[in-house]
Amino acid sequence: MKSNRSMRASAARFLFGIAALCIAAWAGPAAADEKPCPTFAGIQNPCTFALKPPDFTGQMSYWIDTDGVDPGVAGCHIGVRGPNDPTPNGRFFGEYCTSAGLLVESNPEAGKIHDHKGDIGHPYLVNCNAWCQGRGSSGGVCNPRAPAPAPCNTAARCECR
Repeated sequence: MKSNRSMRASAARFLFGIAALCIAAWAGPAAADEKPCPTFAGIQNPCTFALKPPDFTGQMSYWIDTDGVDPGVAGCHIGVRGPNDPTPNGRFFGEYCTSAGLLVESNPEAGKIHDHKGDIGHPYLVNCNAWCQGRGSSGGVCNPRAPAPAPCNTAARCECR
């Protein structure tokens, strides 16, 4: 049986993790150039948050999302040379699961070149369990190792039961 001190430490870590997730997920009022959050199968307002890619530059960047907004598909965000040049520039990152089990779902739509002002994207956070229930499943989880398009090869997606 855990000691009171151990239980308090576990509770504190849990609460800190929830608080950190809430702070990261809250993006404040949507900027004029952002679209409102979509509805996923009856689930209202998944949040967007500011995301810096692993090789953050701070400069304007251009990207193509392979799957658009589709939590059931593992997507890859591929950096391209410019707003009218879909040539890959060597940068990429896959959709992933947060430590709380939420899917970080990149956007806006499949195959469309879009910009990240200051190299910061605004992906959606999707609760896979709720998303799957909204599709008639008993629930689901975020799978961090699903097959994805190259160059990512693996990325996250919601898997329903």
